[in-house]
Amino acid sequence: MSKEKTNAMDENTKNLEQIAKELDQARTAKAGEKVDPCSEYKKIKPILQKALPFIRLIPKFGKQVADAIELVMSLADKFCP
Repeated sequence: MSKEKTNAMDENTKNLEQIAKELDQARTAKAGEKVDPCSEYKKIKPILQKALPFIRLIPKFGKQVADAIELVMSLADKFCP
């Protein structure tokens, strides 16, 4: 595998780990504490944008998953200006 592909995979892995961390933090918010979905989305949006090209490369279903993520992101962009 080329060094370029290895670096891209490493960056993708870091992005996915960051998404998982952000989602875990949102999920473990204290009971009664209000979580602002827009602020959470704004935290993970740049990571999702970086991950989309790599998600598209997944054989068979990557394009459909990336398209679905982009659709949800476009809705969130409208809802969270």
